[in-house]
Amino acid sequence: MVSKTQKNYDYIKDKIKAMKEQSYSLRDKSDDFVFNALTVKSMFYKNPSFEITESDFDDIIVDGHSDGGVDILLSD
Repeated sequence: MVSKTQKNYDYIKDKIKAMKEQSYSLRDKSDDFVFNALTVKSMFYKNPSFEITESDFDDIIVDGHSDGGVDILLSD
């Protein structure tokens, strides 16, 4: 029997894979980067009147080495 944690992990991995397949600019990005893009899209751009473009992800996602744990920068 598959644990709930494993099911959740598999679900997220499937969403990352789907987002990479749908978005040409994300195909060569790491799964961590695409997870951040998925998070931004699902948490902050739920409203269809808010539009986010693929190039916006490069401006919003700042994940890098030795950055103190900052992955995403957003402001209103």
